[in-house]
Amino acid sequence: MPTKQQAMKYIHQCLFSPPIPTLLRAIENDQLKSFPHIQRTKDVRRHLAASPATAKGHMKKPRAGLRSTRPKPPKQSHYNMASPSIGIGPAPPKFTPTGMSRRRLQGLINHQLNIDNQTTQQPTLIPPDPEDVAEQEEQATLKEDEKLKSINVFCYAALADKIEGTIYTDITGALPHRSLEGNLYYLIAYIHDMNAIMARPIKSTKSEDIVGAFEEIFQYLKERGYAPKLNVTDNQAATQIKQFLLRNDCDWQFVEPNNHRVNAAERAIQTFKNHFISGLCCTDSEFPLQLWDQLTEQAELTLNLLRTSRRDPSKSAYEDLNGKPFDFNRTPLAPPGTRSVVYEHPTSRTSWGPRGSDAWYVGPAMDHYRNYRFFIIDTNAYRTSASCKLFPQHCQYYEPTPIEHATEVAEELITTTETLPKRQRFAILTTVAKALQKIIRLRQPSSEGEGEQSNSEGGPTTVPPSTPPATTTEGVNKVIRPNTPTVTTSTNPTAPRVLKTKPRTHQRRTRNNIPGTLPPPTSPPPSHQLRRSPRTQQPTRVEFEEIQPIPSNQTFPMVQQHNIISQDAVLAYFGATMMDTHATNLWRPTQLEFAPTATEDIMHYCAPVTHPITGKAMKKYAEVIKCEELRETWETAFGKEFGGLAQGDDRTGQKGTDTVVILDHEQIQQIPADRVVTYASIATDYREQKDDPNRVRITAGGNLINYPGELTTRTADLQTTKIMWNSVVSTPGAKYCCFDISNFYLGTPLDRYEYMKIPLHIFPAHVKQQYNLHNLAYKGQVYLEIRRSIWGLPQAGILSNQLLKQRLAPHGYYECEHTPGLWRHKTRDIAFTLVVDDFGIRYTNKADADHLYECIAEHYKVKADWEGKMYCGITLDWDYEKRTVTLSMPGYVSKMLTNFNHPPPKKPQDSPHPSQPRKYGMAAQDPIAEDASPPLNPTQQRRIQQIVGAGLYYGRAVDNTILVALGSLASEQANPTENTAKRANQLLDYLATHPDAKVQFRASDMILNIHSDASYLSEPRARSRIAGVHFLGSIPQDHKPIIINGFVHVVSNILKCVVASAAEAELGGLFHNCKEAKVLRLTLEELGHPQPPTPVHCDNATATGIANDTVKKHRSRSMEKNYFWVTDQVKRKQFDVKWHPGKENLADYPSKHHEASHHREVRPWMLHIETISPLTLPRAQKPSTLRGCVGTLEDGYLRHAPLPRIPKRKRTGCHNDSRTSTRQQQQSGGG
Repeated sequence: MPTKQQAMKYIHQCLFSPPIPTLLRAIENDQLKSFPHIQRTKDVRRHLAASPATAKGHMKKPRAGLRSTRPKPPKQSHYNMASPSIGIGPAPPKFTPTGMSRRRLQGLINHQLNIDNQTTQQPTLIPPDPEDVAEQEEQATLKEDEKLKSINVFCYAALADKIEGTIYTDITGALPHRSLEGNLYYLIAYIHDMNAIMARPIKSTKSEDIVGAFEEIFQYLKERGYAPKLNVTDNQAATQIKQFLLRNDCDWQFVEPNNHRVNAAERAIQTFKNHFISGLCCTDSEFPLQLWDQLTEQAELTLNLLRTSRRDPSKSAYEDLNGKPFDFNRTPLAPPGTRSVVYEHPTSRTSWGPRGSDAWYVGPAMDHYRNYRFFIIDTNAYRTSASCKLFPQHCQYYEPTPIEHATEVAEELITTTETLPKRQRFAILTTVAKALQKIIRLRQPSSEGEGEQSNSEGGPTTVPPSTPPATTTEGVNKVIRPNTPTVTTSTNPTAPRVLKTKPRTHQRRTRNNIPGTLPPPTSPPPSHQLRRSPRTQQPTRVEFEEIQPIPSNQTFPMVQQHNIISQDAVLAYFGATMMDTHATNLWRPTQLEFAPTATEDIMHYCAPVTHPITGKAMKKYAEVIKCEELRETWETAFGKEFGGLAQGDDRTGQKGTDTVVILDHEQIQQIPADRVVTYASIATDYREQKDDPNRVRITAGGNLINYPGELTTRTADLQTTKIMWNSVVSTPGAKYCCFDISNFYLGTPLDRYEYMKIPLHIFPAHVKQQYNLHNLAYKGQVYLEIRRSIWGLPQAGILSNQLLKQRLAPHGYYECEHTPGLWRHKTRDIAFTLVVDDFGIRYTNKADADHLYECIAEHYKVKADWEGKMYCGITLDWDYEKRTVTLSMPGYVSKMLTNFNHPPPKKPQDSPHPSQPRKYGMAAQDPIAEDASPPLNPTQQRRIQQIVGAGLYYGRAVDNTILVALGSLASEQANPTENTAKRANQLLDYLATHPDAKVQFRASDMILNIHSDASYLSEPRARSRIAGVHFLGSIPQDHKPIIINGFVHVVSNILKCVVASAAEAELGGLFHNCKEAKVLRLTLEELGHPQPPTPVHCDNATATGIANDTVKKHRSRSMEKNYFWVTDQVKRKQFDVKWHPGKENLADYPSKHHEASHHREVRPWMLHIETISPLTLPRAQKPSTLRGCVGTLEDGYLRHAPLPRIPKRKRTGCHNDSRTSTRQQQQSGGG
């Protein structure tokens, strides 16, 4: 450290930033004599500034009654017992149970405890903590009898604790994060004789963990010649602790629950927590909190160094416990959690590699000479080393430059001299003036004049006037020194806000959850850092002069969006959804999920291989080749897949791409140390729409690959794709086609090679013979070097996508700035969505589509579907004459039911979920009762998660009637019960009854419409559900039917917070629907469809009034503040929120659980049913106009249910063969 202040602060932080009075007492008692820079107390008082870390760990609420302004009563003597005027006789019995005087009792106690009258230490059960001593010094003005009362109480406790060898133990509360070693609590032991505190981290409060910590503490004490004879503890794991204490010849005493006065470990816990929190606040701001248990050794060591032993007050508790003083020179310390660089030996690094590795200091190496313990970030392991460089963050003081220092001195001199008497001021100024004249004569012999100096150009340079001194309110001049050394910094690692936002560190080598990388100590942060969100990350694009940005004065939020995936990756997507046990709601476009890596167990639920005889769905390649009827077919498919990756396949004639290379034994030994040899996951899939339906995918285990670069791939989501389909049918003359790039991931060169191994017995005989695998295999494994992208690599998507951008950019194609996966051309009227390797193209001129095909065919093998019948697993039925497209997924439900071995229902099931029982009167607003049925086992729980994952894509794509049921199942999949299994089976029965749902998009004005609704207390745990329906149509007009269309997005989520009223739930629904609509509006504008203020349909007058700012916000102030964002958006003309009757609200259906009869009636409104589904929605009458009316309502409406009833075999409204105008459609619908 360059200065004494910094060196002293460094030592202070090594000791976990204790209070300065505590540090001074330890120095005066020679307890820190081996520590440098703090040998003299006067240096500490002079140079050591207060630390925020100390205050964060040791701050307490001030005691009441200090420096009170109340008048004090006259002081009376307690010992003049003969004076009748005072009125105080012998000591009251409550203070002296034996009846003797106070002075006599105090003398006997002091005689028994051998306490010198000159010493300040009191014979208490717990020795006075340094903080308590400081607090006692501040209370010297207390009355005499209060002092005697407190002395008597503590003395009795001390007399009751005369047993030597007494220790007190207790367990702390849970720490904010579980450590890397799995620890979550501390077991604190207080050794009374030595006044020492010991701490041992434990994993849980289970008996085995507690007894294990007891064994460690007892063994530690016995090795140092101290055998505990009495243990005072609480009643946790009482039986197991008794057995342990019996084996160690130690008595026990259990304290009663909630009594924190008897067990001295309670005060020891407070002392240790204060000390440990101060140490945590000294750590680096990037230090991972999951390493907190590694700081325990230094925390315990420094705490006992600062505490004085009870047996020998001349020693520290550490010296008395270990039998020798601590030697800082032999075992150096550093501030906890310090950023470090540890030296790497030449044998463990490359020739041009860094000479050191980034690390975190976690404690001293007690068994090594002058060594430290570090956590190495690259290897996620611990290392002991003496060759290191430390970079403490909080030890740096401000060091002014010579000019700043001279300016400060001059200002301080001027300010100070003005407050002096006239004679002294004249003397000082005369001395200063002579000194300045001497300096001027030495450095500048020729002076131009008094108060001026000649500059290089000959002109005078005037000395600027000094700043006048600052004056306080009392009129006294106050000395102000700018740029004075500030107080050192500190961190807040355990603050709730920091805990939520700071990345966690672990030792698992996964893809999406990698230990945090340590920033270089000397490198400044980059000026712009790319973010992982596809919405906020600015893509690399080519700028063209011909392209003009979309004119708009609107601002759009940076919203993250979900990605959809192609049919090849649908199974992997399901797997990630099924394994996400933390998901409580359905998918929302504001949630970003990275492309998951498929696992071997769940990668082929979409299209499993079916046994030709038994009909069994086989999911693994190893399972398929066991079947004699299928073995030859799928071994041939495996050879074709492996030959395409390697150097070809002789049996099928498949050409190789040199994507992987087989390594021999010598090459295996040369695999870089920073690479992980991952496994191979082999999937089988039957794709009937492909030329070769028997597909085998060799997928790398990407969860083990630690790729250092960016992994986010910008692909189009389902909403963008549906908007594109609406744009095709709504644009005159537009058509749609699909391109599919073969082996899109297999041709991209990797920026670094990866490695994979496959068991030898997996390979067919003809592949073993062709590649001579028997001689190349090592320990039964075939090692492969991956040189180009393959399925499963985490970097395959981003590298392939970047290469595609580079190849299409010279031809004028670019990706839209704000919508991932949406591409346009700088001059041609063509646009397309890109999902992995699937192109969905809208064009008006066939030549434009041919141009795109030729550009792609230059570099890839591409297959064109000019009719556009299949995209991302969704079947498209185009009718260009009527300008409609119908979406469906035929066969998906049947395969799903086969996969889950679900039998057909005995009777039709028209409800995807059970409805809630009706409640009347006061019970109507009661929350739903908790599910008390027995929990499911892990196998059954996994089945629930698989059902949710498999049904999610189908529900989002075509069948929105199952979203409510999926949301309820998803909220319970972490802790499912038997009732959850019943509801899952009912959902499968519903899908079996209605297997082929369809959605139809028709030509429209491409104006986004929203229907918003919510249901109050409709979910367990007093939660509410919000719903929304988004479709593209026209601007609705009052008293005229609403032109409806297929839904591009349906919201059916459960609010995370518990709302206080139905109005707050409705306002929350408006907030979420408008937030989703901001993304859809932006996509529409970038696709060339400008948007007016989006009409929002709401059936709650209070929520509508808040959104339009037409109601007085009094009771609404208690609502969630984020919901009032809608009011701001309405004022900015982004949305037009209006109240309409709830009977015409389409969002009522996905907002709650309905009865089966309601599902049958409303299904034609939510899905497309030929000749039944209507084209327009009639307007409903206001509830106020129906009061007292009897009879049937108009247009099929009922009094007790929303949406009108549709007579079967009859279709309301009419549909023109060509795209009609809004006025014509409205007249047709209302005719």
